[in-house]
Amino acid sequence: LLIGYAKRLGNGAVFKRLGFLLERFAPDQKSSINECRSQLTKGNVKLDPALKVNKLVTRWRLWVPEGWAKEN
Repeated sequence: LLIGYAKRLGNGAVFKRLGFLLERFAPDQKSSINECRSQLTKGNVKLDPALKVNKLVTRWRLWVPEGWAKEN
C-alpha cells in the first residue's frame, strides 16, 4: 500500500525515506525495500527537512541525524 502511494506521489525523496525507514524498522519487508531501491533518484535529501542533520547514508542518499546513521 505504501509503495503504491509513493508511486502516485512521483517524488524520489519519498522512496529514499520510505526505504531507509523500512530497512531500519521492518527489515523483513524485503520486496518493499527492493522496490524503493529500484526507484532511487539522483541527489541527496534530508530525512526530515526540519531536522539538523550531519550524516549521509549513501545507500539511500539520505541525510540523517548522527544517531540514525547506523548502517545495517
